[in-house]
Amino acid sequence: MNFAILGAGGIGYHLAEDLARLICYPPAVVKDRFKDPVLWIIDGDEVEDHNLGRQHGAASVGRNKAEVLADFIRGVFPQLQVRTVPLYLSDKLLSEHREWLKEGITIFGCVDNNTTRCFVEDRLDRFDDFTWVDGGNDEDSGQAMAWRRTEGVDRCPAITRRNPEMRQESTGDTFPDQVDCSQEWVTQPQLALANRAVSTAMLQLWFSHMLTKPNDMMTYNAIPVSIDGRSEPQVQRDLQLI
Repeated sequence: MNFAILGAGGIGYHLAEDLARLICYPPAVVKDRFKDPVLWIIDGDEVEDHNLGRQHGAASVGRNKAEVLADFIRGVFPQLQVRTVPLYLSDKLLSEHREWLKEGITIFGCVDNNTTRCFVEDRLDRFDDFTWVDGGNDEDSGQAMAWRRTEGVDRCPAITRRNPEMRQESTGDTFPDQVDCSQEWVTQPQLALANRAVSTAMLQLWFSHMLTKPNDMMTYNAIPVSIDGRSEPQVQRDLQLI
């Protein structure tokens, strides 16, 4: 069974250890669902000084984020197969590294732009069985969203079907290798607390899906997150397939 973390930065860094722990030491109710698990970590970015307030450590500066995170996970969970693709997601990556994207995959999208989200959604739409959990945040709020399909049937709607504005926004967006991330950090600062809160919501959403029967329809696919103390508590968004 393949799991993939797309993006080993703020959210992906905080999500990886908890995900690996659930995979390696699953609760009895889902123990039979994880057969021969392989965790893929995919990211083309390098650790920079401005990342250290939310992710990784000073000794990792200059190294690829996926490789750094994979080394950490291997050290804590030596029984787990962890593989990396130290590249940004693109058609070129998929043409050269197809082994990770298979039927039945569970993907945790920890990217920070809608162009990549739409790219992932379009490629997943070719498969009959998958789970995609996506997360994103700004400085003090964010959300987790999911799209699940089994036996060719959507058990909850695609993320951009519920959020069509993501398609419109992606037209002016760019892939990560086409932007200066240091400039993005200045204009869109984030907090580690928000990254951690969104990663927890993503795992909560995924695990709630795991507790259902494979062909059950899901009643919700999004969890909003806020750490500012002013917003309403987390509310799961009810959905209907239209």
